[in-house]
Amino acid sequence: CPDLKFIGVLATGFDNIDIEAAKARGIAVCNVPSYSTDTVAQHTFALILEITNNAGLHNAAVQNGEWTVSPDFCLIKSPIQQLAGKTLGIIGYGNIGRKVAAIAEAFGMTVNIYSRDREAAMKSDIVTLHCPATAENRGFINREFISQMKDGAILINTARGALINEADLAAALASGKISAAGLDVVNGEPPKMDNPLIGLPNCFITAHVAWASKEARNTICEVSAANL
Repeated sequence: CPDLKFIGVLATGFDNIDIEAAKARGIAVCNVPSYSTDTVAQHTFALILEITNNAGLHNAAVQNGEWTVSPDFCLIKSPIQQLAGKTLGIIGYGNIGRKVAAIAEAFGMTVNIYSRDREAAMKSDIVTLHCPATAENRGFINREFISQMKDGAILINTARGALINEADLAAALASGKISAAGLDVVNGEPPKMDNPLIGLPNCFITAHVAWASKEARNTICEVSAANL
């Protein structure tokens, strides 16, 4: 493309663009920063709440008739965990990380920021990823990192699948070292069915949709047009 002058990325992340090559050729590169901050933060807590409250499991129990034959007024299918009083470790404290922190504090959680107190963040009840994937941090959530996490912690990733060594996470989920994971991204999308995380009962995966609210997609269109 010898006449190329402009690359418009319809996303915040631009790790799939060779920025140095574009710069060397005088090609402008534009992204859409902050369009998904509220939406991704909301989805982060959708995953957290699905793990802690199991709303889907309890709805299924009602729909299939289990509640109607319950001897008690309520039907508890799995333990429900309260977020108030728990700790949340945030790795990546940009716009999304800060929004997640604000929501966590509204729930009564204590927020530990990885860049300020690495040990406290890693030992939190829930650890959530909000950093870009770089050459330096690919696969850094691995066996060694997980071994330093709190036993039974929950891991959330709505950032980039490449941040996690998936075989190591699968092993930690199987052993109970990590009690549950909530992921919106995997390493290689769409994933193959032999992905070690697919099929694990304590791994909740959505299909890279955290960014995709109607409001966020409208913003992408408007800002991308303005960039061009």
